[in-house]
Amino acid sequence: MSKPINMESIEELFDTQNSLIQEQNNLIKDLTLSVKSLIEISPDFIPLARICEEIGKSNQTLSYHLTSNYEPEKDFKKKNGKIIVDSRIALLIKEHYVK
Repeated sequence: MSKPINMESIEELFDTQNSLIQEQNNLIKDLTLSVKSLIEISPDFIPLARICEEIGKSNQTLSYHLTSNYEPEKDFKKKNGKIIVDSRIALLIKEHYVK
């Protein structure tokens, strides 16, 4: 025998569904912003933060190394408050610090 339909249960289901849809929309919006920010970074340049993570050196150490040994706007740039490094220079830095 089937149970009678409870309107409160149906309303709760709709509320849950609406919450899930809102959460999905927020996630899609966040992902879209992340993808846009990744696209803005030229594939010829690598974020300094990624190089720091890969070789285990601090941002300050690598920033000092960059400014002491390489040319701004040619070998590295500041874009949206982040330092990005020419991919060829990134390789040289990795070789220097991995020794």
